[in-house]
Amino acid sequence: MNQIDWAIAISLWLVATVIAIINGYVGDTYIARLYGLYPAHLYKTLGAVLAVMLVAWLHARQTQGGHWYAAALEVGAIWVTLSIMFRFVVGRFIFGNSWRKLWSDYYFWRGRLWVWVLMAEAIAPPLMGWFVNHAG
Repeated sequence: MNQIDWAIAISLWLVATVIAIINGYVGDTYIARLYGLYPAHLYKTLGAVLAVMLVAWLHARQTQGGHWYAAALEVGAIWVTLSIMFRFVVGRFIFGNSWRKLWSDYYFWRGRLWVWVLMAEAIAPPLMGWFVNHAG
């Protein structure tokens, strides 16, 4: 991946992260009050996944051509890594959450949906890349 690709990948991840933070604020402030905590959790997850799909589509439009698949796989890995690092660093050192609380977001068997966002980050770039390069 060349320097331009890294800049695009990180910039788009930042866009998705800002959208997800705003979405999280709306979910915690309004949706949770109106419908409860778990519906707000569903709303925030769906919003984050849609933000990832949007930036993956933008990435696919920037990386069309012969190397699109490799670029899509790389950007998916970068986004997942950045998100995990961001979640733990910000959660622990800025918000002061315990390690137990941070790990609890990965307990999908208890209804936690964070892993769906990570899966979207891994899958959306190749999926959107395929649509941009083959379906039109």
